Amino acid sequence: MKKRIAIVLAVMMLLASITVLAACGGDKPTDGDSTSAATDAPDNGATEATQPGEPSGEGAEDVKTWTDGDFSFTAYFKNTNYEPEGYVVIKNNGAEAKEVTVNASVKDASGAEIGSDFITAKAVAPGRETMRSFWFFDIDAMASIEYTVEFADPNGVEDATPNLTVTDTFVDGSEPEVTVDLTNNGDKAVKEPMVYVLFFDANGGLVAESSGTPDETEIDAGASATVHVYGFAEFDHYEVYVSGVCAAD
Repeated sequence: MKKRIAIVLAVMMLLASITVLAACGGDKPTDGDSTSAATDAPDNGATEATQPGEPSGEGAEDVKTWTDGDFSFTAYFKNTNYEPEGYVVIKNNGAEAKEVTVNASVKDASGAEIGSDFITAKAVAPGRETMRSFWFFDIDAMASIEYTVEFADPNGVEDATPNLTVTDTFVDGSEPEVTVDLTNNGDKAVKEPMVYVLFFDANGGLVAESSGTPDETEIDAGASATVHVYGFAEFDHYEVYVSGVCAAD
């Protein structure tokens, strides 16, 4: 499924190819349904686990970073003329896989909640990163966003991304796209494969997000799949995150 954003590409990009090799089937890694980034997310420092933001007006952007235990988080908010959106990048800096839920609560000036959403990564393995998206509706009176985090043990799944080779290529054509090739090097099928792309300007500001899935609902052991991700604005660089799970032993 492809999410398209009607934005005209205003810059020319050179062909870029980034390959990431990682491990989940053969030698059993820690459990996790995490995502992994082809490039590191920007390091904006650490703040508290509950983060208020103060975005306002069309096009407003809010970025919050914080740590909670062994995990670090970067949350983005974009108030677009399409609909307000939020994204969170989660990184496990510890030694144990965890299921991670991030709750986003939108407040008005009085502190009353006027909207909310949450995301769950079924498991994030040590050293891995995942990304998820929030969606908000009817929050014109928003004054802040607060994020809270919950952890649990993974429930019957482990991270499939360590066993994926991820290759992304920017294609500057009539309908520009990022093509992401996924190869499963493990001995288990990768379930729920998903690709996310964040687009940034030269100052590290988020300008767009897009995501997509392969036609296959699973990537069999030794097989490959391709995801075409669309949705561009004028940008300087982008980051690719890939998610997927496999059954735990």
